[in-house]
Amino acid sequence: MSDKLLFADLKVIDMSSWIAAPVAATMLADFGAQVIKIEPPEAGDGYRNFALMASTPTSDVNYTWQMDNRNKRSLALNLKTLTLVNNGSRRRSHRACFRNASSYQATNWFKLVFNHT
Repeated sequence: MSDKLLFADLKVIDMSSWIAAPVAATMLADFGAQVIKIEPPEAGDGYRNFALMASTPTSDVNYTWQMDNRNKRSLALNLKTLTLVNNGSRRRSHRACFRNASSYQATNWFKLVFNHT
């Protein structure tokens, strides 16, 4: 029997927010998929602030965020200006990958995201 997880060869870009779709991507990650969570720069996914609401239990840990986004890597990507942001310290413009919505350029963007360190 192989120790390889079911979705070990699957690569997923998670551009969703709030519970349902992020949880679907989390389930794929739980079974081995390589998931990149894309968030807008500055504020990030709005769900990051859910634990701060008065209706949620007080905790030192943002458990809702950690549960819904476990096993994912996160990347801030400004889709309006098409700028990749890495931990707020480096910015690189990738307009060339988006000028024409050809499959070749989409493939280059996909490679950029999954090979980015």
